[in-house]
Amino acid sequence: MNVRQPPHEGIVITDFVRERDAYLRMEKELLEKYPEQFVAIYQGELVAVNSDKIKLIEEVQQKVGPVRAYIRKVTKELPRIKLPTSRKLPQVAGL
Repeated sequence: MNVRQPPHEGIVITDFVRERDAYLRMEKELLEKYPEQFVAIYQGELVAVNSDKIKLIEEVQQKVGPVRAYIRKVTKELPRIKLPTSRKLPQVAGL
């Protein structure tokens, strides 16, 4: 069985890894300078910092256009990931 992937899937994943790795290289400095702020990394560079995530996204769009930037809150805790679901999850008894 031949499974086709979307044409840009590998590019998006590669870009994400590059930007995440850039964040990890900068993390110590970012924690010192911008604790609890949102940062945007694009093409390996810090392009915006803001305490408001929506304003940060607007700033990124003004600076570099409608791009896929790595956005993360600068904190020592690992970020929480929300995964969308299109189906209702079953109820667990006792919860």
